[in-house]
Amino acid sequence: MRPHDPGTLPGFVIYANILGHTPSSVPFYPLFLGEFKCNSQYSVDRKSYDSFILIYVKSGEGYAEAQGNYYPLQAGDILLLDCYIPHKYGTNTYWEIQWIHFDGPMARPYFDRICKNGQLLRIANHYPATHDLRKLLRVYETGASTSDVLLSKQITDLLNSVILSGDNERLSHGATIIDDCVRYISSNLDKDISVEQLAKEFSLSPYYFSRLFKQETGVSPHKYLVMVRLDFSRYILRTSNLTIKETAFRCGFNSESNFCTRFRSTFGMTPQEFRKSI
Repeated sequence: MRPHDPGTLPGFVIYANILGHTPSSVPFYPLFLGEFKCNSQYSVDRKSYDSFILIYVKSGEGYAEAQGNYYPLQAGDILLLDCYIPHKYGTNTYWEIQWIHFDGPMARPYFDRICKNGQLLRIANHYPATHDLRKLLRVYETGASTSDVLLSKQITDLLNSVILSGDNERLSHGATIIDDCVRYISSNLDKDISVEQLAKEFSLSPYYFSRLFKQETGVSPHKYLVMVRLDFSRYILRTSNLTIKETAFRCGFNSESNFCTRFRSTFGMTPQEFRKSI
């Protein structure tokens, strides 16, 4: 088949669904898939195209627009678009892409699940997903005997790889951020630290930072901060002659009374009683 989009360079590859129909008895089916090299004239602007599309940027850079969002694309990116609604994508310079238009009863649920990580996945380890996409392309390239069930399974494998790659990247990245945050808190207990300041330190919104912190540690940032300060205060009370007030400020509490109230609420005794019990 020949692509209708301007800017598609020679050497393109495009395949239509070899089954010639859209079976409803399987979770997924392909409509078209291929591999393009495109120049700056390549641009797709559609009101609707009844399917979903997954695009992998092999090289170069491009863009996409959907649902009021603009996505700058670069080599290694994976993008998923709902083509039932208006959408645009293309390149202002050059890019090489592999792509698949697909649909099926499970297409919408999978699209929604993947988009929990965002429609654009900029992940370090994209090999599992791109390997699955290349396997699909090879089925058509070789003309190998296949079936609607096998094609559905291969699309399922592809989308599952996208989900797992995105989840693992997010969790790994989140764990790294929170590990760094915990070290930052330990090194700055005597300072006036707030959740907003911590979020800003790690270039996150307070809401997302708080959610990520609780996901990784099981407690809110504020609760964790108070816990660490109270634990540190017990160390100071055991090993120094600082007054209760000096201990409070050394541990980052804004007043002696606030420190004493939190200490008693947590440990069932005042700081002075704790010191005497040692």
